Amino acid sequence: MIDFDPHNYPKIIGDLAKAWTVSDDSRTLHEGVKFHDGSRLTAADVKASWDRIVAPTGGVISPRRSNYQMIKSIEAPDDTTVVFRLHHPFWTA
Repeated sequence: MIDFDPHNYPKIIGDLAKAWTVSDDSRTLHEGVKFHDGSRLTAADVKASWDRIVAPTGGVISPRRSNYQMIKSIEAPDDTTVVFRLHHPFWTA
């Protein structure tokens, strides 16, 4: 949802996220993002994707789960907001 700006490294730019902060804040998605079938991408879709990675259920195995142990919970309080709550501050380059 964010990436390094290839023209101004190490500046970070948004891909799907249009804003972010390092606090008890939420991430807001760009409005109008659609799946290949034309249906609208919502925060619940983002949460579901991340839940399958960090907390898989029903016999699903996530080989990337150990990379995200800092994630305490993921919330989607409305259609455009995804909140990642962490166990501790975390940053990676």
